[in-house]
Amino acid sequence: MTTRAPKDIDLASLADSISADAKTITDILNQEKLPQPTLSACGPMKYPGGPEMARLQEARMNLLTSAWALEQLAAGPQDYIYWQAYSAKHDLTVLNAFARFGVFEAVPTSGDISYVDLAAKLPLTERQLRRLFRHAMTKNVFYEPRPDHVAHTSLSMAPVKKRSLGPWINHNLGEILPASSRLADAIEKYGDSQEPNEVALGIAWNLEKGKGLFDWFKNDGEGSRKGWRARQFAEAMESMDGGGHDVQFVAEGFDWGSLGEAIVIDVGGSSGHISISLAEKFPALRLVVQDLPEVETAFDALVPDDLKSRVSFQAHNFMEPQPQEDAKVFLLRHVLHDWPDGIAVQILRNLITGEHGVMKDGTRIVVADNVMPLKGTVPTPIERLTTTADLQMWTVLNALERRKEDWIELFKQVDERLDPVAFFQPEGSSDTVIEVVFCK
Repeated sequence: MTTRAPKDIDLASLADSISADAKTITDILNQEKLPQPTLSACGPMKYPGGPEMARLQEARMNLLTSAWALEQLAAGPQDYIYWQAYSAKHDLTVLNAFARFGVFEAVPTSGDISYVDLAAKLPLTERQLRRLFRHAMTKNVFYEPRPDHVAHTSLSMAPVKKRSLGPWINHNLGEILPASSRLADAIEKYGDSQEPNEVALGIAWNLEKGKGLFDWFKNDGEGSRKGWRARQFAEAMESMDGGGHDVQFVAEGFDWGSLGEAIVIDVGGSSGHISISLAEKFPALRLVVQDLPEVETAFDALVPDDLKSRVSFQAHNFMEPQPQEDAKVFLLRHVLHDWPDGIAVQILRNLITGEHGVMKDGTRIVVADNVMPLKGTVPTPIERLTTTADLQMWTVLNALERRKEDWIELFKQVDERLDPVAFFQPEGSSDTVIEVVFCK
């Protein structure tokens, strides 16, 4: 895959490309008797995935890339940059207000509701609602089917159908957005620091010196509310089944079936959504989700009763030596990209030298994480997810998204006995699954 030079991008060629890719998607969905994308509230939530849909996903990535470029050319350079700086922040703050005040759920899933009646259900006035909705509707989030009434589109229905999108919005727009606006301030203050507490997040939220993201999550709130941010974060992570982060890619990226009856430790596994997915697909596996004690409530609420015999929770801080000794695989999904190299090395060393001695020969570490691609080697929408994650990690933890050579060097720093035997990126995934074998 190569990147088109800017001089080769023009309105006519983009329009032709969009037309061809839209027809490919439409034809495949019709052939498979699947619903077409629509802004109607009853429309499908996402496109079908899997290897059999590779051609559809390729057309979809091409379509998105062309549509973004078409928007830029249609706006013109001056207006595009002007509008981005002026409007984009309000696109996000409106979503944040809707999630925080329960607006998505308050609008009926069928039919419509008047602004007056909606205001009676919410801690917002009619005037405030009208102002929020008026801007959101310019992006097809909600619409007015008749004067003074509002109804759902497929976009506004998404947080209703997938409840974890609410916490996802609250985390990213309520917690990270204020911090991202202070990234330049952090660069000016700390330079190219690798310390996880010298970050934009600390400036934005005036965190106590020496305290970082996870201290804040763990200790924020009083009484029964203490740790509410950690619980919200765990719920937000459940939403990462989409946008290139589908849980199916963890299953596709490693041969889990070859393990037979085996124990898998999901290190930093949050509320267990990845382990649940693996348990459903591979009935011989037993999975242990390890995370901080504050997350156990979210885990208990998520794991189905029929899987509780095979998916369990263990309170454990991965900054301490690993207590499990019989695991065949230690899974770390979106864990190591949270930390600069020095701390990532310690997390991995804690797996190798656990409470009960050195890791067994042949034990595997499976890392599902971003690998920063070379420019032009992946579709632009997937590349944007990786660069977004890189900036997010920089903003909150001074961490980063690593290139392939960075990952290899990281494992070498940890222990010469770690052998990264495979880097596999499933079709459509923004994550790469890295298989590492411990060889004594």
